[in-house]
Amino acid sequence: SNVPLIIADSDLEKKSVGKQIRQIDLFPTLIDLFDIDLSDDFDGESLLPLEDLEDRTAYIRACGTSLRSRKNWIKSIRTPEWKYVKYPFRSWDSELYDLKEDSQELVSIEDEKIKRKLERKIPY
Repeated sequence: SNVPLIIADSDLEKKSVGKQIRQIDLFPTLIDLFDIDLSDDFDGESLLPLEDLEDRTAYIRACGTSLRSRKNWIKSIRTPEWKYVKYPFRSWDSELYDLKEDSQELVSIEDEKIKRKLERKIPY
């Protein structure tokens, strides 16, 4: 799904990005945008320059108290074309969504080849 981000500054040119990005890249982008020198290492990569920006594969991990216990945690990979969801602590089947045909993720499809490809992208 789309998550809007608006940064307002009179010195900034208006731009819109239609690429898939990751939330983890927002902090490094702000650091880069405002030319702040931080010696600390942090996760993510700047989205700048926007002209060179390409779609980024996003790793998603849903966990914590809102999911009530570790057995309900979810791991997922999202590309511009696919979303793969697995339940590592459940015996439930994994899910695969074709985002071009089913952007609302209503019907999980069975394609083991694509599932295996995306599963390898999950970092841990």
